Amino acid sequence: LAGFLVGEDAMYDTRPLRKLLKGFADEEKLASTGKKLRLGVVNLQSGDFKAIDETTPDIHEWVYGSCAMPVYFDPLTTYDMHGAQTQWVDGGVRDVTPLGAVLETKPSAVLAVRASPGKKAPKEEYFPNLFKIALRCAGIQTSEVEVNDTKVANWINDLLTAREQQRTFLLSEGMPEDKIAEVMRPINESLGKYCLSPIMVLEPDEDVSDTLEFNQKSIQSAIDKGRKAVDDNWPELDRLLNRPESYDVGEIAEAYAEVAASGNPV
Repeated sequence: LAGFLVGEDAMYDTRPLRKLLKGFADEEKLASTGKKLRLGVVNLQSGDFKAIDETTPDIHEWVYGSCAMPVYFDPLTTYDMHGAQTQWVDGGVRDVTPLGAVLETKPSAVLAVRASPGKKAPKEEYFPNLFKIALRCAGIQTSEVEVNDTKVANWINDLLTAREQQRTFLLSEGMPEDKIAEVMRPINESLGKYCLSPIMVLEPDEDVSDTLEFNQKSIQSAIDKGRKAVDDNWPELDRLLNRPESYDVGEIAEAYAEVAASGNPV
C-alpha cells in the first residue's frame, strides 16, 4: 500500500527476475532450434493483445512482459522510433491460454497445459485485507479467462466440424462442387485461417499455490504433479503428439464429432 501512496507502479521489485531472464535467454540458440514460439502480451495504451514470436529481438524482455501481471509487476516499457513510450503487461489480461494465436498456425493438434484446475473447490479461508482480497480476485479472474479461452477454441473446432458435415451432406444430395463452394463461400472465408485441431487439456486436480506465491516447495510440488500428469495420461498424449501431418478432413471431422459428443477432452 505504501508503494501506491508514493507513486510506485508495482507491489514487487522485479529487477532480480529480469536479470535472471536476461542471463538465461539465448536468441541464437532459440533461433537454431527451428521451434515456433508464441508469447502473449497486452498493450496498456490500446488494450490490444499481441503475439510475440521467436524472431523478436530482446526476447528476454518480452518473456518478462508476458508474465508482468498488472499491479503486482511493473509493465515492460518500450519506445517507438519517435521516442513515445508503450507499456506491455501479461497477455493473460486478455488471453490466459492463447489458443487463438496458436490455432492460426494451423497445428495438427494442440496440447494445453494449465497451472491450475479449471473447476476449483471453494476457498475455506477468510481474506482479511486489501492485498489478500486483490490476490484472490486476480486468481478468480485468471481462472475464468483461462476456461473461456479453451471454450472458444473448441467452438472453432465445432464450427469446422459442422462445415465439413454440411459439405458432405450437400455432396450426398448431388450438388456439384462448384455450387457447394459458392454456397459455403462466406463461412469458408471466415474460417479459412483455421484448421481442425483436436485439443487436449492437462491440468492439476487442485491448486498447488496461490497466485504470485513464490515458494520453492510449492513450485517443486507443481513440477512433480505435472510430471505425474504426463505419466498418467501418456497413451492419450502419445496419440495426440504423433498425429500425422496430413489426413482426410472428412474423416477427422467425423471422429472429432464422435469424441466431442462423448465428453472426452481430446
